[in-house]
Amino acid sequence: MILGTLTDSIGHPYKYWEYRDAFLDCRGPLAINPGSHWGWGTKVITRSHHINDGRFHVESIDKPVTVDCGAQIYSFAILYNCHIKEGAIVACGAVVRNMIVEPYTMVEGNPARVIKKWDGEKWAKV
Repeated sequence: MILGTLTDSIGHPYKYWEYRDAFLDCRGPLAINPGSHWGWGTKVITRSHHINDGRFHVESIDKPVTVDCGAQIYSFAILYNCHIKEGAIVACGAVVRNMIVEPYTMVEGNPARVIKKWDGEKWAKV
């Protein structure tokens, strides 16, 4: 499902996302590189509500998501207000929010945390 206006910034054709049962929120800034790889049932959220005074407000604010070339987003991951850089891996079911995942770094969990980095030959635990 794509929420908001369909744009070229979603990286892959609409059918790619539909086939993977993905949810893309295109209401806020979204930049997905077509060289990224995605699993099933992923969710990308790019807008949120103002809650600065502790109350719900109808107006919303941008929470940009950027996914670079070679990034791998595995099934059921959730991305919110984040940048997944080149060659990074987001593990199955990870919730990546308010963070930058550096190149060739692997994250997992909720909230996502770094578990491995590519050392040029293998994935090494951190």
